[in-house]
Amino acid sequence: MPKFDIAEIEMPDVKYISYNITLSKTLLITFNFTNPYNAALTVKGFSGRVFCYEHKVFLGNFSLTKESVILPPRKSIALTLILNYTDVGKRHLKSYHHEEEYVYVDLGFKIDIQGVTLQGNYTNFGPVPSVVDG
Repeated sequence: MPKFDIAEIEMPDVKYISYNITLSKTLLITFNFTNPYNAALTVKGFSGRVFCYEHKVFLGNFSLTKESVILPPRKSIALTLILNYTDVGKRHLKSYHHEEEYVYVDLGFKIDIQGVTLQGNYTNFGPVPSVVDG
């Protein structure tokens, strides 16, 4: 396993690519991850919580669609996350955002890279489709 000096740690570059809404109204969000290192990195997990930016209501959880992903050295790879809305989140979107095609959200996330867990937050992320099932 490669060793990194803590002072030189770079986070992978993450860029939003697209979203897809499946026939069952599941929301899939795809990001481009770029590995900044000369060694492959294994993403063992990427998960988090989603909150309505405007009202701070918990909407649901997201996670990787695959168990783990290898990021090749100095290369980019697309990672897809699945967003599972809670019943409260669905009701909130239907009640407060029913006329809006998109909403902005706050994300709290954990990412496990090579067994090291990093936590963070992303505020006012979006636009995210406000489509929910049931």
